[in-house]
Amino acid sequence: MRDPRAFWKGGLAQLRQIAEMHAPEERAAGHGVHDVVRPMADSLSGVGLRAALAQYGHDDPAAGMLLKGAPMAGSLPGRPAWPPRTKESNGTWSRAELLAFGTSTQSSTWNAIRPSSNDTALWKASIADVSKKKKLGPFYSLKELIAILGPDFVIQMSFPVEQDDKTRVCDNYDRSGGNNATFVERKLTLSTLDEFFALASAMRAAFPGEPLFFFKRDHEGAYRQIPILESDLPFAVVAFWDPTQQRRVAFIHLVMPFGATASVNNYNRVSQAITGLARRALCLPVDSYFDDFWGILPARFALAAFDALGELNSIFGLSFKASKDMLPASEGDLLGHTVCIRELPFTAANTERRKAKIRGLFGTALASGKMSSAEGGKAAGLAGFACTALYGRVGRAALKPLYALQHEAFVGTHPLRSRVRQALCWFLDFLETAPPRVSFVSQAHLRPVKCCFTDAAGSGMLAVVVFGASGTRPRFTSLRVPYRIDFRLQQRGTQIIAYEALATLLGFATFPEFFTAADVHMFIDSTAAGGALLKGFCAASDILAISAAFWGFVAKVQCGVWLSRVDSHANIADGPTRPDDLANSGSQALRSLGARFKAPQQAAFVQMVEAALAQVGL
Repeated sequence: MRDPRAFWKGGLAQLRQIAEMHAPEERAAGHGVHDVVRPMADSLSGVGLRAALAQYGHDDPAAGMLLKGAPMAGSLPGRPAWPPRTKESNGTWSRAELLAFGTSTQSSTWNAIRPSSNDTALWKASIADVSKKKKLGPFYSLKELIAILGPDFVIQMSFPVEQDDKTRVCDNYDRSGGNNATFVERKLTLSTLDEFFALASAMRAAFPGEPLFFFKRDHEGAYRQIPILESDLPFAVVAFWDPTQQRRVAFIHLVMPFGATASVNNYNRVSQAITGLARRALCLPVDSYFDDFWGILPARFALAAFDALGELNSIFGLSFKASKDMLPASEGDLLGHTVCIRELPFTAANTERRKAKIRGLFGTALASGKMSSAEGGKAAGLAGFACTALYGRVGRAALKPLYALQHEAFVGTHPLRSRVRQALCWFLDFLETAPPRVSFVSQAHLRPVKCCFTDAAGSGMLAVVVFGASGTRPRFTSLRVPYRIDFRLQQRGTQIIAYEALATLLGFATFPEFFTAADVHMFIDSTAAGGALLKGFCAASDILAISAAFWGFVAKVQCGVWLSRVDSHANIADGPTRPDDLANSGSQALRSLGARFKAPQQAAFVQMVEAALAQVGL
């Protein structure tokens, strides 16, 4: 391969030229922000970034202009690559309705502020922001705020979030209604460990035999690099108790705050614009998750790529936090996991820091016998991230009791219910016993690649067809759901979705050797059942349990499974679910292929399903 460093150097020179060409426009474009934050907006090359994104074909060039000022409420466009949302899914208030509500509750919200143990941390962080020209304040009365903003504004209550290296101030935009007046037009789509391993696999295939390194960089301040439009400052007021003067105090954010839906949407458009530009202009194999950026390359080019990504950011006025840089290596921490791409298979495991957090929170709850709704939400967040270090979607089902606790109608501390206790114990056990997640490189042809079709009928007939190595005859099995299983399913008008999910377990029970240590493309003609299996989660407890059993088996036999939908008329497993209709296309196809029937392993199937249903009390 030719050395890419000269190409990167040339690409960066072109990007710098684009930014310099548009420099005269930058100051005029920043007129929409407050004078105090204007120097920061002027230093950000939003116009240049927009031009570069457009020139190189990124789908969201408008993201560049968010650096010149971003909105806090109303209808917010997303990146076009993200799927659209419906109006009913979020943001039911208008900006005017939010302002009216916020203005009518100003006095009550202000008077409700009382001293708390968090006040010193909030005060120190806010004063530091004022010194950096990222906040206005302090203000000690509503009259002072009215003098700056006029009579109409919304007050958010602040609270601290302790992090490893600092205390982060967050604001309760849910309680104030701010998030309810933010309609995000598209559903945020993020890269995760799945995309990291996919990129590592692609680089392994492109550079066989070469050692791979990855690096990681964090944006300085994340959301706090994006100024707020001056017109939206009425949505950026935060308040708490001043511990130095023992009275209520308020500040006004000048940059995007933590806690607001708008911040998440706006920042991720910018973050993904940077990675998109790096890929298109420099052909850098990089990706990002919020403010975490990473790249994977052959070891001999990794450090140069690390520097190139940093220089690309600086061209447009953005910066990385040097103290959080991870220089290129084959093993290191990423997204709360320790990942290793030194050799095949690639692996990921939860970091000791994350394990300690889970042990502390979960252990305290189990010892005290109680847990608050807020702690349930925190537990669900920690456990959800921890699950990404498990095989496939293992563990997702155990999150349901924690989510239920988080969204209890009564917000407060609750005695631990048996399901919550069981979930906490499960997660504590997997922390100590679960092996690292492994990721194979499919292109390396290290494992056999097979395919499987499953189907179910409303009558309760299940069928599975498996195709092994090329040239071998397919095998199939079928079974009517036993009454002892049917009786334990949740009562509903039709059980077809549950039956479709159960068909996959019949395949596992009857053909376990087929799935062991293989990559299997599994076709299912039910969108609902396939979606539940793909997520490893479902609101219905019985289908949730089946999903958990599905991923438990997949992990146990180290099967790499791909789930895809197939139209019913093209599903070869449709035939055996209708044994009285021998003329149907599925039955005819099986006969023409010389498919062999294997008796269903009913005892193993029933045992697998009953054990799963028992986990959710069915």
